[in-house]
Amino acid sequence: MRSTTNFNKLFKDYIAQTGYEEVEIYSWPQMWSSTACGFGGIGGCAMTIAQTVVIRDIYSEECCVFINDRFAYRVSLHNSSFKDKFLEMRAPGLKEAIDLGICLPCK
Repeated sequence: MRSTTNFNKLFKDYIAQTGYEEVEIYSWPQMWSSTACGFGGIGGCAMTIAQTVVIRDIYSEECCVFINDRFAYRVSLHNSSFKDKFLEMRAPGLKEAIDLGICLPCK
C-alpha cells in the first residue's frame, strides 16, 4: 500500500483542478485479477490488492475514481451501472468503465 502523503498531494491537486468544495471520500482495498489493477495493458497475472479511492462531490454527484494512487476516471453517481458496483465497494477498473460507457470527460 502506498503512503498517505502521496494521496494527500493527489487530493489537493484534484480539489484545485475541479473546484469542488464539499466532498465525501470513500476508500477500500480492492482485489484485481492482475497487477495492472483495472487499467488494462500489460500486467502480471497475479491477484493484486490495490487501494480504491472515490471522491464524490456532494452537489453534482460526480465521482472521481483513483486506483492505487492513480486517477482512473470520472463518473456520475446517477449512473446505475457504476452506482450498483460502488455500493458493493467494487469500483470498475478503467477498462471496464470504458467498456460500460460510463466515463465522463475529464475537466
